[in-house]
Amino acid sequence: MKKIIATLILTLLLVPITVVYGAQKRVEGIIVVNGVTLKEKATVINGNAMIPFRELFEVLGMTVEWNQKTKTVTAKNSDIEIYMTNADLSATINDQSVPLTQAPFLEETNNKFYINTRVVSEAAGAVVNWDNKNKIATITKN
Repeated sequence: MKKIIATLILTLLLVPITVVYGAQKRVEGIIVVNGVTLKEKATVINGNAMIPFRELFEVLGMTVEWNQKTKTVTAKNSDIEIYMTNADLSATINDQSVPLTQAPFLEETNNKFYINTRVVSEAAGAVVNWDNKNKIATITKN
C-alpha cells in the first residue's frame, strides 16, 4: 500500500500543473458608427470595447497603414495622426503620448489588430457611448 501511495504522489509531482493567471473575461459587442453597424464585432475586455483598427479608422475617414514587422498601426487624415504598437499601453496622437486603459493586441487566430474603441475614436473627434445592457458602442462623428 505504501508503494502505491508513494507512486501516486511521485506521479502527481511529475505531472505539470498549469495555472492561468490574469485571464481576461471577454464579451462580444456591436459597434455602430454614424448609424452604420460595423461587420466586425467588438471584443469587450475588462470593460474596454476593442475592435479591429482597420474597419473603425476607415469608417472614420482615415488612411490606415499596418507594419507587420514592427506590429504598429498608423491612421491619419488631414487633422490627426494616430500611431499604436501591439501590447503598448500608450498611443501617439498628433505627436503626444496618450495612456490607454487597455493595450492594443494582435489576435493571431484572425490576424486582426484590436484597439481601444473609446480612446481612439474620441481622439479622432468622435463621441462614444456604451450601452452595457445591450453591449453596443455608438460612435458619432460630425
